[in-house]
Amino acid sequence: MLRSPFIILLLLLNQQANGFVPAPRRKNIPSLLSESKSILDNILDKATSNNESTDKLLMDPLADMTTDADDAPSSWSYAEFAQTYPNVNNIGIATIKTASADLLAQVAIAHTPVSDIDWERAFLFCAFGAVYLGAFQYWYQVNIFKKVFDVDKFTSQSWGDKLKDT
Repeated sequence: MLRSPFIILLLLLNQQANGFVPAPRRKNIPSLLSESKSILDNILDKATSNNESTDKLLMDPLADMTTDADDAPSSWSYAEFAQTYPNVNNIGIATIKTASADLLAQVAIAHTPVSDIDWERAFLFCAFGAVYLGAFQYWYQVNIFKKVFDVDKFTSQSWGDKLKDT
């Protein structure tokens, strides 16, 4: 039984994030039949031409296939995700941070045994972190502060100018 709010939250975020995560770049793959035929032809050619490489080829039939650097699958990048979906990223950070702080308070400060953790309280902190700290404060700070302060001017300055502009 899933009792941990972290596990529940991660499952919910994973389901929600699947709709937000950009699709991985995929190479243009020919139909499965023609690709399978070319792989089998390649294996048969290798098997009939060189017996030493046949053993290696039979152990890993895709070992001799080469791919272009552009066709290589891209790995997931947190920085790219945070830039593409800043609101979702902020909600996740705030939720995990707030729930972790509550669990730390219960276990380390109140000396509550792990078996006696108040999961309802922990889940309420998760919800508070997601809704207020993650969603509302992100919206407020981004939209209102841009109107009150000249954020673009400040962020485009060099570090030396930022330190002088206090």
